[in-house]
Amino acid sequence: MTSLKPSPVITDATGPSVSALAATGLTVRLGGRTVLDDVSITVGSGRVTGLLGPNGSGKSTLLQVLGGLRRPEVGVVLLDGDDVARLGTRRRARRIALVEQEAQAAAELTARQVVGLGRLPHRRGGWGTARDPQGGAVVATAMAQVRITHLADRLWSTLSGGERQRCHLARAIAQEPRVLLLDEPTNHLDLGQQLRFLTLVRQLPLTCVVALHDLELATAFCDDVVVLDAGRVMRAGPVRHALTPDLLADVYRVRAEVSAHPRLPRDHLAWDDFLETP
Repeated sequence: MTSLKPSPVITDATGPSVSALAATGLTVRLGGRTVLDDVSITVGSGRVTGLLGPNGSGKSTLLQVLGGLRRPEVGVVLLDGDDVARLGTRRRARRIALVEQEAQAAAELTARQVVGLGRLPHRRGGWGTARDPQGGAVVATAMAQVRITHLADRLWSTLSGGERQRCHLARAIAQEPRVLLLDEPTNHLDLGQQLRFLTLVRQLPLTCVVALHDLELATAFCDDVVVLDAGRVMRAGPVRHALTPDLLADVYRVRAEVSAHPRLPRDHLAWDDFLETP
């Protein structure tokens, strides 16, 4: 059986390049509460980085800051040396795509039209101009890549949760970014859909940051992880280095460890018991 964690695919010199993302000293306060507290992370070029942590740890806010949708009170996010907060909207959208946890679309749009929204940053003359000569081919390729070509003419309102999630991934691919940010994309997907979705994400020639709740999926599919708790980075690095028994006990209150899978050429997480909350 093949591994669930193949090596990342990097495009050749003629295709879009992947990018490195670095955040330094990010602090965000919302309603008087510190949501991100001096967060610094580095996302390796062409790698899949899992963003982990309990509910309310700041994962979604961090993704929004990394994607330039929210400005931090303190700190900076650099994409290949450029300050993300200072990039214009179109320029940023050509380099970073964010699929949010509750991404929506108008019910009367077809799946093809939803995926086509990813072409907005590439339309000549601005957001309101429909001139995009390569757009149709890019959309078709993205839909084929995500295996939703058969859904092209279906209305958004008729699609299942898993079908909608794949449409949003195709939309992000059609955006032709260098960095892909995903906020808990496996929510509401069954196990088979989760595995297919994350397998596809790993095969993309992009730098990916994906927020996940399922630590076993993170262990199977991510190269690196960043573990947040109460808005602070508790540990960051390669999966086995970061997800140590002491970290899992402190952050998740479980007895667990990452070890070699008994049958597959990958690691997995095995848990013994939960710990009482102090």
